[in-house]
Amino acid sequence: MEREIFCQPGSVEARGPRDGISSGGSTRRSKRRGSRGNPILGLMKAFIYGHPKPQPRPRAFARGGRAGIYNPSNADEWKAQIAHGLVRYANSDLRNPFFLRLDFYLPRPKSHYRTGKYAGILKDTAPFQHISTPDIDNLTKAVMDAITVLNIWKDDSQVMSVHACKSWSESPDMAGVDITIKGLEIE
Repeated sequence: MEREIFCQPGSVEARGPRDGISSGGSTRRSKRRGSRGNPILGLMKAFIYGHPKPQPRPRAFARGGRAGIYNPSNADEWKAQIAHGLVRYANSDLRNPFFLRLDFYLPRPKSHYRTGKYAGILKDTAPFQHISTPDIDNLTKAVMDAITVLNIWKDDSQVMSVHACKSWSESPDMAGVDITIKGLEIE
């Protein structure tokens, strides 16, 4: 079956045979609990303000005849902002599957705006859709890594479905990510 995804600034709509968050079973509520006795979280939502950064690729180096690998710290500050915004959900340690929705709002570069008397007004040639770097998969990975460190889930492999969208923010101070995490029932 075909599924259409529309990604426009400020909204993400998905239309198809399912709403994307169904566990595939019946609609009755289960009283099951996570492995530590925590109730299954229905919905976790937060908007994290800041400039979304992608997860950088690991880097390799050779020094003194020895090789090593390290992770650049480019996204560490961004991950700390995410952790601060989601700290109220920390240590849930749920073993359930999850649905994750991420709406990224990135600031426009100065080249998208006019100068002089019309400063602050978008140029006619400024793109409507965000189709440049950073890649959406790397943005998503940085958020998922931050959530894993918070111990909301045991491992990001528990995420069954990810819906991610990136668009331009209306203003630089409105940049960030809107995060929705839904814990699904175990069948």
